[in-house]
Amino acid sequence: KEMIVRADVTNAEKFRRILEAYQVENDYGNTIEAYRADLNLEGVTSSVDFLRLGRVALYYQRFDGSETGYWNKEKRQWQLLADDYRIAIRQGLRIARKETAPDLLALPISVAESGQ
Repeated sequence: KEMIVRADVTNAEKFRRILEAYQVENDYGNTIEAYRADLNLEGVTSSVDFLRLGRVALYYQRFDGSETGYWNKEKRQWQLLADDYRIAIRQGLRIARKETAPDLLALPISVAESGQ
């Protein structure tokens, strides 16, 4: 943002930087990632697997598969998912770790409400 208003930077360089930022954001939005970390739920800290689908969704699953959930952007909190999604999240984790071939995943996605 600071560079855009500077007179000593050419328009070509400003344009290149803007396109570069869009490309980085686009690349990140099309990724799938699995990682392990601690999660504090209702005062209890547990080690879980996280599944991130670009900027669209973030899920977690306990190592034993006993609990699965997702980050609800609107409520800004973790929400439990029905057991029906346990296998799909496990499959997504395997895909992200490149342990299995990419495939379609049937997962719930929270949708932003219209501002109108």
